[in-house]
Formats: sequence, C-alpha cells, structure tokens
Amino acid sequence: EETRDGGVFTIPAREFVKSFDVINVCRVEMVGVVPYTIRGTFTEKNSGGSRGFVSFRHNPVFLLTPLTDAPSRVQLVVSHHDQRGYVKPGTISYNPIGFTVVRPRGSDISPASLLPNCYDVTHGMTFWNKREVALDVELPPLQQMAHLCVISTYYPGIFCEFAASFYCSNVEVKELDWVTLRRATLRGSWDATQKHYVLKSPVQCKVFVFLCQGASGCLLRNVSSFPPMFYSKKTVRRVGRSRAKSPTDFPGTVGKHEIRIEVSGRKPQRYSTQTEICEIISIPADTEVKLTPKVRGLEVDADPVPFEISVYSHCTSVTLTPAREEGRIHADWKSTNHNSVSYKNQ
Repeated sequence: EETRDGGVFTIPAREFVKSFDVINVCRVEMVGVVPYTIRGTFTEKNSGGSRGFVSFRHNPVFLLTPLTDAPSRVQLVVSHHDQRGYVKPGTISYNPIGFTVVRPRGSDISPASLLPNCYDVTHGMTFWNKREVALDVELPPLQQMAHLCVISTYYPGIFCEFAASFYCSNVEVKELDWVTLRRATLRGSWDATQKHYVLKSPVQCKVFVFLCQGASGCLLRNVSSFPPMFYSKKTVRRVGRSRAKSPTDFPGTVGKHEIRIEVSGRKPQRYSTQTEICEIISIPADTEVKLTPKVRGLEVDADPVPFEISVYSHCTSVTLTPAREEGRIHADWKSTNHNSVSYKNQ
C-alpha cells in the first residue's frame, strides 16, 4: 500500500510467499567509484576453464596493482548476457563462471606465472550457473606484489560472452593479452626418433617456451564428456570450488610422464611430472638455439606420446622450425594464423 511519504511497512510471511519465491541479497556498489568494465567472449583461444585444468593460463587475465600503502578493496562482478526475454521461460541456462585471484611466486609477471606451482591462490570462489556472480577482494599494501585476476568458466571449451567490472578507487587494473604473444606452435609425438627444433630471432629477445604433454595439446580433457550445462531457472547449482591446497591437488595438472626441455648451451633442468612446463630463454641476435623436448621412462615398443611445444615472445620475428638432421624428420607446424605446413627431409 502506497503512502504519501513512502517508508517501510511489514507484511506476514504467509502473504509474502504468495507473490515471491526468491530473495536476492545485494551489496550496494562503492559510492563515487567509476568501474573498470570490459566486455569479452570466451573462444577456443581463451576458454581454459578453472585451475583444475592445465589450460587455465589461457583465460582472460587482469593485473591488479595497489597504488597506496594501505590495504585496498576491490569488488569484482562478472555477468552473462541476460537471457530473459530471449529464451523460453523455464529453459534459461547459464554456464558456471567465476573469479580466481592469485599471487605469482616470481618477481616477473609473464605467461609462465599461471603454471602449476608458480602461484598461490589468495581469493577463490564457487562457480555458479548464475547470470551474475561477484567477489569482494582485499589486496595488501603497495609494498606487496601485484595480483592476477583470472576470469574463467568452470570447464574449458565453453564459448559465451561475458562482461566484467572492477570497482576500486586505489587499484590499477590492466588487461594482459598474452594470447597475442604466441608466435608459433608445433605438435609432435615421442617415439623411437628424437625430435629437435630450432629457435631463432634476428634481434635479441626473451622467449617463453612451453612444453605440454597430452593427446590434444593443452586441452587434455574431452569437453563432450562433461556433465550437461543446461539447468532450469529454478535449478541453481555449483559445480566446483577454486579453493584447494595447491594447484597440484587437481589431477588435470599432473601428467603421466616425466618431461623436460633441453636447450643447447644450457644445463638441463630436472624432469617434471607436470602436464605443462616452461623454459625461459634469452636469444642473442641472429643466433640459432636448439630445443629438444624429452620424456623419461618411455619404453621402446610403447605407443607414441603426443606433445605440443609453443613459443611466446614480444618479438614478432621469432621463428620455431624442425631441425634439419640426418634421417627422416616429420613434424606439423602451425603458426598463429592456423596455417599448416608439413616438413619432410631425407
């Protein structure tokens, strides 16, 4: 019942439930703060899923840098395209989506910062199939290291549009477009023949070389085997949490074999059981660097083990090609424009 001056009135609960069946508790936005808002789309290049998957580093990433000596507060909101009015009532379905805020363990922020055992989770959340989800984050003072905020769906390979807003007054937000730094991708398999590759650049630069073991590159799990994502409007579900003791708690980040990357002129690192590893290389100008992806413990008569090796760099002239050696070498090369070339040498 309306009154002249407005105000608050009460009604019995039995009368309230006759007209309403859902109560939403909302946090009021920070007054006087203009949000940093970005609209994007999850595609085959940046839909890496939650951190239980090795493709986690391919998701949209944002750098959060405090600007004051006091703790800073950030409100994160991500939403789907509103399906009301476009989808038949009762069939509205949203993909589980959420945030993961991490603190890299190294001093440099790079594409390798989101590899397993290279970061610590500071803020996580449950992935809900809601139209909009939010997370309230408190960052340490300016002297502390910057944080990375990763927006992702729970499962990889989910393609949809999203809008993200960052409400903060004393924190700088910057999107890190690491996808554009990928210069080349080579796919091969470990068998009786050892594979070698040549990395070259006309200018001196830093290169990140990723080696991933698996049947289908960095996306190791079959998306078609996941539970269906079609929930009714009244069926609200959470499919997982981004909080765990460490990234290695997830089986998707641990491979079946021990692998490493051997670089010419450098002492090789130890073998790792991680699904994906990274080697950071500084290439002198007009110098060829020989790369050898290796696996340990593979029997001679065992089935070939597929792998994928990718190169990331700010230098656009970096090239990665199969090495020309005696014997037969065959590899498929795929650049960032998805053109495929076959090399066969005698």
